Amino acid sequence: MSLSFGTALALAAYLALILVPGLVLLRLAGWPTDAPPDADAEGSGPADPWVRLGLAAGLGLALQPLAYLWARLAGLPVDAGLVRALLLALAAGLALASWRRGRRPADLAHTIAQELRRPSGLAMTALLGLLLAARWWALRDLSVPMFGDSLHHSMIVRLFALQDGLPRTWRPFAELSTFSYHFGLHAGAASLAALTGISAPRAIIVGGQALMLLQALTAYALVAGLSGRRWAGLGAALAAGGLGTMPGFYANWGRYTQLAGQVLLPASLLATAWAVGDDRPAPAARWRRGLLAALTVAGLALTHYIVTLLYALAVLAWLAFGVAGGWRARRAALVRLAAIAAAAVLLALPWIPSLLAGPLDESAVKLSTERVADPAVYGVVSPWQIWNPEALGRNLGGWLLAALLAGGLYGLWRRERLTRIGLCWAGLIALATYPQLLGLPITGPLKDFTVAIGAYLPAALVIGGGLGALAAGLGLDGEAPRTPASEAAGGGLPQRWRPWLLAGLLILVAGARAWQDRDLLDPAFQLVHPADEAAMAWIRANTPPDARFLVGSFAAFGDTVQAGDDAGWWLPLLAEPRSSTLPPITYGIERGYAPDYRLRVNALAALWQADLDGAASRAALAEAGVTHAYVGVSGKALDRGALAASPYWRRVHAEAGAEVYRRLDQPADDAVEPASP
Repeated sequence: MSLSFGTALALAAYLALILVPGLVLLRLAGWPTDAPPDADAEGSGPADPWVRLGLAAGLGLALQPLAYLWARLAGLPVDAGLVRALLLALAAGLALASWRRGRRPADLAHTIAQELRRPSGLAMTALLGLLLAARWWALRDLSVPMFGDSLHHSMIVRLFALQDGLPRTWRPFAELSTFSYHFGLHAGAASLAALTGISAPRAIIVGGQALMLLQALTAYALVAGLSGRRWAGLGAALAAGGLGTMPGFYANWGRYTQLAGQVLLPASLLATAWAVGDDRPAPAARWRRGLLAALTVAGLALTHYIVTLLYALAVLAWLAFGVAGGWRARRAALVRLAAIAAAAVLLALPWIPSLLAGPLDESAVKLSTERVADPAVYGVVSPWQIWNPEALGRNLGGWLLAALLAGGLYGLWRRERLTRIGLCWAGLIALATYPQLLGLPITGPLKDFTVAIGAYLPAALVIGGGLGALAAGLGLDGEAPRTPASEAAGGGLPQRWRPWLLAGLLILVAGARAWQDRDLLDPAFQLVHPADEAAMAWIRANTPPDARFLVGSFAAFGDTVQAGDDAGWWLPLLAEPRSSTLPPITYGIERGYAPDYRLRVNALAALWQADLDGAASRAALAEAGVTHAYVGVSGKALDRGALAASPYWRRVHAEAGAEVYRRLDQPADDAVEPASP
C-alpha cells in the first residue's frame, strides 16, 4: 500500500463513512445541548470537540452493520450507488443543520485554530498525526493484509459486493451454507470498497489503519467524557494509541474485528453512562440518550461477540464506582440499563436467526461450561504463559506497563474514580477468564490471549485517571488557549507554561513510540509476497476460470481445521473465480452444505500430506476437481521438491519462489518444465 493520493482519498472516505452518520445521529439526539449539565465542570464534556468526535465515531461504526442488517430484512440491495447517495444525503443534512444553527465554515476553522492554541488540543492533534504517520509508514509497501485472519475478513468484504449486501452464505469461496460471523468491520470496509472501487484486501488495510486512529479518539472520549478532564482523555488516548505494543501489532495478524469492537466499546460505555447517569433530563431527552446507547450496544454485538462481553464487564465496574448515590441510584441505573439492553436486542433481532443457524452458539456454550480437554482447540494456556514478565513486555510493552504502574498508584492515592473503575474492570475480566479462581471447574468465556492483547483498554482508564489527577493537582484543568491578552497579562509565568510543558512531554513520548513502531510488521506473518502477487496475475491470465488448485496447509486448533501456510490460501480471492482445496478457517464455525464438509476438507489434506502421489491421494484430488497446485514464497507444507519430481504434476510457472503446477491425468516422463520467463 503506497502513500499515494488514492490511499489518502480512501482514508478520508472511510472516516467520512463513519463520522458523518455519527455526527448526524448526535445532532438528532440533541448533543451537545442535551448533554449532562455537569460534564463541563473540569474542562471537558459536550463542548469538547474530541469527545464529540469520539462518540460520533462509535455511533457511525455501530450504524454500519445495523444498516446492512435491516436493509437485508427489507429486501433492499446495497450497491455503490446507494452508498454514495446515502453519504451525500447525510453530509448535506449535517451541513444544512449546522447552517440553520448559524454555524459557518469559518466557525469550524475558528474551532480548529482554538484547539491548536490550547495545550491539550495541540497535544491531541499531534498524537493523532504521529499515530497515523507511524501506522501508515509501517504498511507503506503492503498491498495484501497479513496472515490468515485477514483472508476471511477480505472474503467477507467481497461477499458483500457479490451478494448485494449482508451475505447469507460463503459461496463462491467455500461450500458453507451459514453466515453467522460478526460483520461490523466488514460492513464498513464493504461500504468503502463500494464508494471508492478499491479491492476488498485494500479496503481491509485502509479500514484497519483508520481504526487504529479512531481507537485513540474513542478512548479519549470515554475518559474525558466520564471525568470532565481533557488531560485524563489525553492519557487514555496515548495508552490506546501507541504507548504499548497493542493494538498496532494487530496489523501482523489481521485482527481487525477485535480492533473494531474495541474502538466501539469506549463509545458504547460513554453513551451508556450518558443515558443512565443520575442527572434528570426531560423524558424525551432520556429516550433519545437511551436509543443512542442501545444503537451503540447493538452495533457492538454485531461487530464482535467477545468484546461485547468486555463491555458488559465494564458497565458493571462503572456501576460499582461511577454511579453516585448509593443503592437507590444503582437500582435506578439497573432499570435503565435493562431498557437499553432490551432496545439493543430489538435492533439486532433480525440477526439472531442467522446466528443460531450456525454452530457458533453451540461452540460458545461448550467453551464456557465444560472442562477443556484440548487446550490447543481453545487457545487456553496456563496463566503464567500469558502473564509472565516476558509475555507482558511483548503484549503490553514497557512504556505502557510503566505508565500503568505509575498511573495506578497515583490514582489510588488520589482516590481517582477512573482508576478504580479501570482496576475493577480488569478484575472482572480476570474472573471471566479464569473462573477457576472462584472454584468453578469450567473454562472461562474469554480467552486469556484475547484479554492480554486487549488489556490496553482497562489500562487506558487507569493511566488516564492518573494523568487527570496529576493535572488537577498541578492546577491545569482550567487551561485556556494562549492569546495576546494572556501573554500581556504578566505574572505567574511558570503556572501559565505548565500545561505547555506537559503537552510537550506527551508529544515527545508519542513521537518516540511512533518512531519505534515505524517497522512494526513482522515478516514471519506475511503470506502474500510480491512474487505471489505476480504469480496470481499469471494464473488469471493463463489458467481457465474453473481451475481448482491444491494449496498447502497444516492442522490447527487441535487438528480440527486446516490453515494455509502461504499465498495459496488467498488464491480464490486474488485469482477469482478460481477455487482451491482450502476454505477460510471459518469453516470450523459454520455449517457446510454437506454435513461432513469440514471432515472432508481435513481428510483430503491428510491424504496428500501423507503421500502426495499415492493412489488414494490421486483419486481424492481427481474427485475434488483439482487441476493445478500452487506453492507460495513462504510455502512449506506442500513439498515443491516432491511436486517437481512427480510424474503426475508438471510445473508451468516458477518465479522468485512462487510456483504453479498442472495436474496430469496420466504420468509423464518429462513432467518438469523450465520456469516461465
